[in-house]
Amino acid sequence: VESTNSFSSAYSNEVNFTTTESAPEGPPLNLMVRASGSRALQLSWECPEEDKQNGEITSYIVECNSRNSSTVLDTRGNITSVTVENLAPFTMYICSVSASNIAGSGPRANITGTTAGEAPSVVGISIIVTSACAVNITWENSLELHVNGIIYYLLRLTSGSA
Repeated sequence: VESTNSFSSAYSNEVNFTTTESAPEGPPLNLMVRASGSRALQLSWECPEEDKQNGEITSYIVECNSRNSSTVLDTRGNITSVTVENLAPFTMYICSVSASNIAGSGPRANITGTTAGEAPSVVGISIIVTSACAVNITWENSLELHVNGIIYYLLRLTSGSA
């Protein structure tokens, strides 16, 4: 600081100081998601802009929500990718990632991802011979009908000798 009057000028001693950290002001950048099989999503991102980190990023909070479930991961360190596991097959998730430092968490980056489908189980199959040349085949609709993205059922007939 310079102090001046009509007679002279004087300078104060130099003072150095560091401000305390505050929560990041910017979200992670370039958030991407891809299915990693039928029960996992892989997310990757880049650090928030440097001037919006407001300190050292110590972790990222990753959250994936579907209609029926919620999964939250807290990474430690400056990790910029994670695989969220134990998800439901063929399900859409809304995922978010926020950067954290010792002062708190910043705004979220959001993205939507869908896990891949998987082969459904066949339950309650019943075959009844109705005549010498006809059979009646029935099965229960799988509870996984919409979960696994079933488009159709395929019946295969093979002939064999009795």
